[in-house]
Amino acid sequence: MRYQAHGKGSHGRLYYGNRFTTLKDRKKPVGKGLLKAMCVQLGVDADRLEERMAMRYVYPVTIEADEDGRHVASAGDVPEALTEGASIAEALHAMSDALGAALAGYDLAGRALPVPGEPEPGQYLVPVPALVAAKLSLRGAMRAEGLSNVALAARMGVSEGAVRRLVDPDHASRLDGVVKALAQTGHGLIIEDYKETA
Repeated sequence: MRYQAHGKGSHGRLYYGNRFTTLKDRKKPVGKGLLKAMCVQLGVDADRLEERMAMRYVYPVTIEADEDGRHVASAGDVPEALTEGASIAEALHAMSDALGAALAGYDLAGRALPVPGEPEPGQYLVPVPALVAAKLSLRGAMRAEGLSNVALAARMGVSEGAVRRLVDPDHASRLDGVVKALAQTGHGLIIEDYKETA
């Protein structure tokens, strides 16, 4: 998105791709009704706006021991992501992959990605694999901008097939290639480290 002031007037233009709307003061909060109307004009799904603006691919996970002594991992925000392990560490490691697979399923089905909730006492924070998170970010950015594989390929100077592999959540692409493609949409990634705690 980019903002352009309109001379000395009180309003300016907010651009998203090739669409725009007007905005009175970009430094002040916008009411829900106005925000919804602006999203319509910009071609942005208001329900996915929070996901697109600040998605953090880390989810609270609960670990419970079953009757066989296995550790079962589940995520309330992504109920389709279920897995287990012989130890808590193994279950958490497996849960990262399970979250990636489930979220890719959401996106491929055209469903909004669940926004991670706040962890409760005793829960673990589990990140989605970096490559899957980058690909989901790229797919969302392209969708928000109305950018096709062919159009992105032209921007990058690569074939459409190369872009098709970059946006395929199940393809083992290089992370730097996905980050380069994401930059072409005006988006980027923030990487942080963390310590697993319950």
